[in-house]
Amino acid sequence: MIEEFLKYFWSQEGYQYDPLEGQIFQTYHLNMLLISLVFLILFLVIGILVNNKKRYIQGLSIVLLILEALRVYNIMVIFDRTVIAALSFHLCSIGIYFMIIAGLFNKKIIYEMTFLHAMIGAPLALLIPSGILPWYHVYSFLPVQSFISHLLLSFIFIYAYHYKVFELKLHRFYIPLIGLFISIGLAYGMSLYNLHFQTGGSTNFFWTRDKDPMFDQVMNLPYPYYFYVLIRLLIAVGSVVYVTMIGIRHFIEHKKSIQ
Repeated sequence: MIEEFLKYFWSQEGYQYDPLEGQIFQTYHLNMLLISLVFLILFLVIGILVNNKKRYIQGLSIVLLILEALRVYNIMVIFDRTVIAALSFHLCSIGIYFMIIAGLFNKKIIYEMTFLHAMIGAPLALLIPSGILPWYHVYSFLPVQSFISHLLLSFIFIYAYHYKVFELKLHRFYIPLIGLFISIGLAYGMSLYNLHFQTGGSTNFFWTRDKDPMFDQVMNLPYPYYFYVLIRLLIAVGSVVYVTMIGIRHFIEHKKSIQ
């Protein structure tokens, strides 16, 4: 029984692609969001109870590192790829690499660089999982890993910000932009590497595979124009969220000072 479970959960044996599986806000997706909510409550309760917040962040970062290492190994096994080909260089994946470094080594500037990945990219990946849910067995390792990792990416960032492990400042919004442009350069540099050396790896940065056909229902733009549009939207929305988070922090501190 355990062997059959592992073949399904880990090895994806017998998988057949079904484009209707894992549609946005259908039963499977909602259940995955519910599972994520359970983990969120668990992380939050433990995070409130522990005294050493930085040590807790380090622990979560280790969990994130283990999940990513297991994902890479799983891809290597299933698709017979090298380590380089199994590494992911999408927006959130690079954010996960940033967050592991920030959390383990308490690097404040890396936290700031991860802002757009954690506060825009990760929530969108949870809400629009069309690049992961239909491509593997229902509730198998890779979909579950993806949801928990994206959840941790956002949670660690917000948790660290809440407990003032690092600060966000208006005049330092260029730091998240640097993080974004480093990510773009890294993603497309690895795309060229994978293409040149035929590693079997691929990178799209915004989508785990080719451009989502649903995007054409919104903007029928060819590459690279849709990419430019999405980058600008990411920065625009990110700037609003950035200012909002700083405003909320100032409001709370002002209210406390009055009391």
